Amino acid sequence: ITDETFRYFMRGDEFLIIAKETTISNAQIASERKRKLIEDSTFKIDSNNFNLTVSCGVTEFNIGETKEIVLERLNQALQKAKKRTGKNNTEIII
Repeated sequence: ITDETFRYFMRGDEFLIIAKETTISNAQIASERKRKLIEDSTFKIDSNNFNLTVSCGVTEFNIGETKEIVLERLNQALQKAKKRTGKNNTEIII
């Protein structure tokens, strides 16, 4: 109910989900649930079936931080997830 989703361009085409009133561990669980849902889905375009995977980065906003600091830490988590074998991962950086 409190999640907001945005399309966001950092260094590529990403989606940003802001989960208000959510602990970092619950945000990681939600991210992993969404990642698995995408992995298990088949998307059909015309007569072709496609399976997708996603890499997810998770962090939290700390009081007093700027938006730029939080986004940079988030990007670090995302890049770490992308560099893992198979890419289809969730990484957390606090």
